[in-house]
Amino acid sequence: MAGQGSDEYVFDDIPVVLRRKKGRNTWTARITLSGGKRVSADAGRIERGTGEANLDRAKNRARELFAEARRDLKKGHSVVNKPFKKIALEFLADFEALVEEGNEPAWKLERLQTSMNRYYTPFFSKYDIGGITDDDLVQYHRYRIAYHRTHKEEEITYERNGKTITRTHKPKKPSRDTLAKERNHLMWLFDWAVSRKYLSKTQVPEFPKLEGEGDRRGAFDRDEVVRLQEYSIRRILRCPHEPTKRPWILCHYMMMFIYLTGCRPSEVKKLRFSDLVEGFDTQGGVSFGIDLKPRHCKNKKHARIVVPLAGFASLLSEIQKVYRHFDKHDTEPSDYIFHNPDGTQIKKANRSFRTLLDLAGMRDTGGMSEELAYYSWRHTYATERAYEEVPADKVRRWMGTSFRMLERFYLHAENDRDLRQEKQEPFSPIVLPFHLQNLVTGEDMLPPPDLETAEKLKTYFANWGRHKRLQN
Repeated sequence: MAGQGSDEYVFDDIPVVLRRKKGRNTWTARITLSGGKRVSADAGRIERGTGEANLDRAKNRARELFAEARRDLKKGHSVVNKPFKKIALEFLADFEALVEEGNEPAWKLERLQTSMNRYYTPFFSKYDIGGITDDDLVQYHRYRIAYHRTHKEEEITYERNGKTITRTHKPKKPSRDTLAKERNHLMWLFDWAVSRKYLSKTQVPEFPKLEGEGDRRGAFDRDEVVRLQEYSIRRILRCPHEPTKRPWILCHYMMMFIYLTGCRPSEVKKLRFSDLVEGFDTQGGVSFGIDLKPRHCKNKKHARIVVPLAGFASLLSEIQKVYRHFDKHDTEPSDYIFHNPDGTQIKKANRSFRTLLDLAGMRDTGGMSEELAYYSWRHTYATERAYEEVPADKVRRWMGTSFRMLERFYLHAENDRDLRQEKQEPFSPIVLPFHLQNLVTGEDMLPPPDLETAEKLKTYFANWGRHKRLQN
């Protein structure tokens, strides 16, 4: 062996030089290989840290690194240093070029950039792309699931329809579908890296299998059904801004509509008054049925006649009064049941309901896998019908779903024993007084709120008032 110094050691049997760089205690191995582009442009040299401060241990580690590099070259693997962050940027640049050429849609690039920049790059920033293992993806999965609890709101800026938009992004627990889409983005990156010879197919890791199927949301228990209605009514009664009452009242009526019919929120938004047919409710009272046609449904197999629960006819009457009171006109058969002042379909109604969940202290599910949303009223409808021991075939037909979907995703009762022990009176939905006259005039028919509720309402409207002043 030759060329030995205090900060350098040269092997005489392998093309490796150990160096201790200025200001560092550990040794770095500089390895000379022949392998064309798979090595580097710097005369076939690569550098690898040994992580050892002791020279003897660094020698042993250098021999191991040399053997690993030769083995990778023999298998056709690239041995160039390939930081994940650098590879991700190169991948996004290539994809952006495809978008500019018209070979890929712009929305796909936006989603890729979000996945890479917000989740993957921060987590894998210290990784070499060829060094990511199955275990690393397991750790990433845990990080991604907990992201909404460990990261606060942030301001994000993006382009849409030629405009620059800045808004607050509030992380939330990802659904199974969201995780699956984000995983596809990482797999696209790995496939691209394989095509560029940055790694081989055998080096591509695999994600852990996602449990369950689809996106299951939570159901409201009977106490929560009452609680949400109480908070919704009090929010309307205490609102000092008359135009804001209209969307809040419609929010209240929409959640009652889903609760009494079991319809999907997307179906409810597409319904017109002409889709109502004279009929009877589940108790035999004169009411209206809902003729859901294929155009209303995501899947044409979901088309059906919906038989609502008792109280639905009164709800429809109150909805029509909203438009007479606020919009100064009677409804026409061609009008959407839930529409904006200009008559257009209400497409985005989730924000008003989310603020109601915040007010009721039900927005944060504490890490539960079942997120609460408008759709939860449909789950509540199914669960209450199960407690009432309504035949599953009836519930399935009313809801436009299959036995498998009903049992796996919609029924939230733990087991048959629970159903028998907690059986409710047949067809007994909990509906608090919701007459428009009471909501508009401020006549509170509910019992006085407790101190906690009163304080929440006070804080809510204080924050709401500040928000309105900022908007103006």
